[in-house]
Order: sequence, then structure tokens, then C-alpha cells
Amino acid sequence: MGLRLIILLALAWAVYALVRRALRKRNAGASHPHAPPVDMVRCEHCGTHLPAPEALHRGEHWYCCEAHRAAAQKKPGNEHSEDH
Repeated sequence: MGLRLIILLALAWAVYALVRRALRKRNAGASHPHAPPVDMVRCEHCGTHLPAPEALHRGEHWYCCEAHRAAAQKKPGNEHSEDH
């Protein structure tokens, strides 16, 4: 009886180990790919950094919102005539 119990426990442990290994491999292959990196830019008005595709720009200057872009245009001495 003792030998049968040891063999049964060893068999149960082997099945558990195989199932666990298979699940680990499956989960490792199902990981979500990371989004590609994007360039970050700094708002000329407030200094906030944001992704370039979300930013507004005028010439070589970047802004986080339309209000900051408009405020920069109204400042004396700012000649951001190139509008994009």
C-alpha cells in the first residue's frame, strides 16, 4: 500500500508540473505587445511635456492646447507667422 501511494503521489506531481509548465508557456506567448515609442515635445507656454502627435504647433514651437498657442501668438515680440 505504501509503495502504491508514493507512486500515485509522484504521478500526480508530474502531471501538475507538466500542466503548470504548459500554462506558463501559453501565457508567455500571449503577452500584449508594447506600443511603439513616440517623440515627446514641450509646450512653449507652460512647459508641459506631451506626445508630439497630440501637440499643436506653430513653426518650430509646440503647444499643449489651442489657448496656449493663441497666447503665445499674442505676446509682443513673437512672430510665429508659420501656421500648421
